[in-house]
Amino acid sequence: MLTKFITTLGLLISLLVATPAFAAPSGPQNFGISPTPPDIYIKTNTPSFSWSAPLTTTAPISYYYLTIDEDRIGNVGNTFTTTLPKTIASGSHTASLYAVDTNGAEGSLATTFFSVDTTVPSVPAITPVAATVNVPVTLRVAPTDNIEVIRCSYKVSGVDQGPMTKDNSNGTFYVERAFAGIQSYTVSASCSDKADNATNGPNTNIVVSAATPVPPAPPAPNNQPISTVVNNNTSYVLLSKSQLAPNTGEVAVITIVVRNASGNVLPNKYVTLTTNRPNSDTIINISATTNELGQAVFHVRSVSEGTSSYNPYVDGVFLGNSATVTYLSSAGQSPVLTGIAPAGTLVKLPCNANASSMDACRAVYFVGNDGKRHAFPNEKVYHSWYPNFSNVTVIGALAMSNLPIGKNITYRPGVKLVKFITNKTVYAVSKGGLLRAVKSESIAAYLYGSTWAKQVDDISDTFFGDYVYGVDIDSNYSYNANTEVQNVPSILANVL
Repeated sequence: MLTKFITTLGLLISLLVATPAFAAPSGPQNFGISPTPPDIYIKTNTPSFSWSAPLTTTAPISYYYLTIDEDRIGNVGNTFTTTLPKTIASGSHTASLYAVDTNGAEGSLATTFFSVDTTVPSVPAITPVAATVNVPVTLRVAPTDNIEVIRCSYKVSGVDQGPMTKDNSNGTFYVERAFAGIQSYTVSASCSDKADNATNGPNTNIVVSAATPVPPAPPAPNNQPISTVVNNNTSYVLLSKSQLAPNTGEVAVITIVVRNASGNVLPNKYVTLTTNRPNSDTIINISATTNELGQAVFHVRSVSEGTSSYNPYVDGVFLGNSATVTYLSSAGQSPVLTGIAPAGTLVKLPCNANASSMDACRAVYFVGNDGKRHAFPNEKVYHSWYPNFSNVTVIGALAMSNLPIGKNITYRPGVKLVKFITNKTVYAVSKGGLLRAVKSESIAAYLYGSTWAKQVDDISDTFFGDYVYGVDIDSNYSYNANTEVQNVPSILANVL
């Protein structure tokens, strides 16, 4: 009997020795915010977490237990992802997670640290508000935020142009940009902080003007023939609009016609234009030297209300006649022009309320140095020269009839590639409506970038005769779009 007891006791002892103690699971691996942020900052108050199984565990995992700061969130199930079921405040937080196995053993803690930030950056308007055509200008924006702003990009006329560079010395972002057209461009910035909070800034209207030409040296008075002496009584000033709204980019066209005492027009006379409000007004020289019709053309605009008197000087002598423009914020459409439409003016007939889109009153013309009106075949050609129709002057039927019809306006050089609908040849445009065939796709890509094909406009075969044809572009260096644009700052310079 004793022997049997001893045998049974030994068997129990051996079973106890052979049965191992239960070990708690190790901590979950790779515990953190999902998806993983680039920094500790996130922009959501209900973050998601992810993890992987512990490296060691004796028994199968039953569930995982989550804690945020001192708040015990509780059992989140036997899974590897979870989204916080409650909203947490902005600021710094600590999240902890441990596994519980089927024996009830609680594993080691895995911990992650993060900060919630829901404040978007404040993005002001880009500066500056003016530039010179084809001259690089530094576009700059200065965003602010409660955390670091790490990236900004910018758009021109609604088209994304890519990232801006951060100036770490002051936290601003900048980019160098040259504008190829004499017009207004809408520019804006979009910025993001470390939590990826993003916001768009307001639009800036950047007015791009022509470079001020260097005046030619006037002839010596003693050598000046009497027939080229300017006469104040026969010379005169033409004004397209006498009332404008300020700070809109809208311009009035001032044409100075220079004549001698006999009434003969005087070409090659250098004209300057001054204003009594130089701190508010902008004067743009379109063609300061008189053409063969004795005309010099200027565009004027202002940033503030008031009345501006524009005074022309010819060879340094006041012409005797001024142009007066009143700038009013409440200014509506200027009265119908019934006099002579000067060179450089965009004109159209007035439309009645029931006029269709095909009505003749919808047609816009450009008045050339030849005294003729030149039609735009379609809006694509028009927009290669102008961003909008704000500078079109409405003229009466009599004034329009006094303008003979000239040849059509062609595409502005350098702005677009073109082709005719029934011909696959792609052309680049040069001064005077000169078309030059681009000989290969690789050349087109070099000249206009990888998206060159999207920059090709179709021309109706009807307008084949509007253009002339030059030598082919057979290398990357046979044509430069920026130079072509610069060579033709206005339609007046495009052999009109």
